Amino acid sequence: MLSNHSIGAPTKGISLYVATKHAVLGMAEAFRTEYGDAIGVSVLCPGIVSTNLWDSGRTRPEEFGGHYRVDQAAGNHSRTLGLSPRYVGQMVVDGIQAGDFWIWTHPQDIDLIEKRYRESVESIKRQWPNGPTEVHKSTPTEVR
Repeated sequence: MLSNHSIGAPTKGISLYVATKHAVLGMAEAFRTEYGDAIGVSVLCPGIVSTNLWDSGRTRPEEFGGHYRVDQAAGNHSRTLGLSPRYVGQMVVDGIQAGDFWIWTHPQDIDLIEKRYRESVESIKRQWPNGPTEVHKSTPTEVR
């Protein structure tokens, strides 16, 4: 499971979380490239799901920093506005059965995807207005 943070960072203050999610996405994409014919690979990118994740700090072992308390409002927000775990679980089953790589729980994540895509395309067009040069043509672009 990833997070919608694997394709964007809409929340401040969670850079380590976002970095971890990006790393897992990269690994899943590499697995799909390397083993796609032998195994199926899917990634779940959930938004808010109604779980007790926000309460996990109260049982954190001492060797990992011990107990801490999170913002109770955030936990309440997750439990009241999040999708049910059962609903998300069925989405996962359906996505895997359909052979989907991406499994999204919240369609508004399209905004993050489109923002990242637009910024990428605009920067390439600005940096390389005439497209690939001879140097680029000698660089392999296909995965071997």
